[in-house]
Amino acid sequence: MKDFDGNNFVLYELDNGYAIYALVDDQKIFVEGSYKMNSIYYHLENFEELYYMGPGSYYYQKMNKIYNIRTKEIYERSKMKGSYELNFTSNNVANQTNKKSNHSSIIDSNGYIVIKENKYFRNLNNFPENWFGECGLVALSILLGYLDTFHNDDFIPNGQTYYGKVYIDSGSVDVEGDRVYDGVNTRIEELIKIVEYPYVEGKDYKLDDWPPFTMPGTNYAMRDYLMDKYISIFGNLGKPGIEDLKINQPSPMADEELKKTLTKYVKDNCPHLINYINIQSGNLFYTHKQPKICIESGIPTILILANYKQESRNLLENDWHDVVAYGYKDDKFLVHMGWYPGYKNYAEIIISEATIYGYFAVEYTGEHTHSQNVYMQKENEVYYVCGCGYKHKHLFDYKYLDENTHYGYCSCGVKIKESHEWKFITSRSFTKPTSKCCEKCGISILL
Repeated sequence: MKDFDGNNFVLYELDNGYAIYALVDDQKIFVEGSYKMNSIYYHLENFEELYYMGPGSYYYQKMNKIYNIRTKEIYERSKMKGSYELNFTSNNVANQTNKKSNHSSIIDSNGYIVIKENKYFRNLNNFPENWFGECGLVALSILLGYLDTFHNDDFIPNGQTYYGKVYIDSGSVDVEGDRVYDGVNTRIEELIKIVEYPYVEGKDYKLDDWPPFTMPGTNYAMRDYLMDKYISIFGNLGKPGIEDLKINQPSPMADEELKKTLTKYVKDNCPHLINYINIQSGNLFYTHKQPKICIESGIPTILILANYKQESRNLLENDWHDVVAYGYKDDKFLVHMGWYPGYKNYAEIIISEATIYGYFAVEYTGEHTHSQNVYMQKENEVYYVCGCGYKHKHLFDYKYLDENTHYGYCSCGVKIKESHEWKFITSRSFTKPTSKCCEKCGISILL
């Protein structure tokens, strides 16, 4: 394969796997691959040439047209320019090997150091769609879903809703590659995607016992909520609303933009956690070493992958792609690509450290608060399962808040706000109720 500037690559299709190498000075340098699936090129037929512009950018030529395999866009071959080159400027010290691990990370069967909750990322299929190149928001959504499930249930407020948008491809594609989307579906949904598992007896229910078919995560509404209210975009491109975006108006986010977006979100939605998040980020330098340190410490890390250098905007995509890394071995990282919600085909992709432009990680340093993102039902009882393995039924201690509401406090750390449940009281001397009492918090009010 090749890019659009004469650089060459070689693709190996394996039994249920693939590997792509760059050919540099007569050497083969690994770029990306998988132990689990064949490449996106695997089922192609009737092509004249394959093109590659880094992880996430896959093309083929037919006649004088170039087809983007993943996005289905079409371009004129004569207008395609740009090169993909690996990043060898990280100032990384000698390649680290898997010499150590701690309670926050383990070594898997393939020799990768992975965070202890790696099963969550390997099986995560609940996350927003990357419609218009907003991969930074998808990566942040995945990260927030993880923090909410395993560290503190307040990262995504329970019951918080927003308008989640689903875009339908009209099928109209011109030769310049600009797709038209119509038939927009808008639905109000919670930011967090909770899941139900069959009831299992026992005091705990650890992650290793969770079924692999689905994991709690985030809905499409999370992407739109971040886009409309908090997004920072690289290059001072302004702040488009999701409805204004087109395929040729991507939303590139490097480490600094991810930091600004997350900080604004936390200050608005869970301000009491702002002093308990330690953000680690950077670009160009030490982009290989620092993500490895984070992963060894059990901290999933967003990697900003440099896609290509270009001379014009004929390639209608971001100049990089943001993915979530949860493991590494030598010069390779194990990542969730954030593609195709509902599926987990791209949840275990391997990319080279030489593809990395920058990184962004969030370490939570506060107290653990049990999550409600997984639940089980036994007859009329509901049990909640936290990412830490704690399984319980909420037993609330209710306290009056105001004339309309009260708080419910569970010993597990969960706090809810709900309306009073009134019981009306009538004295013997009157036919109409004279007072009302909340059956939960006990407040009594004269009528």
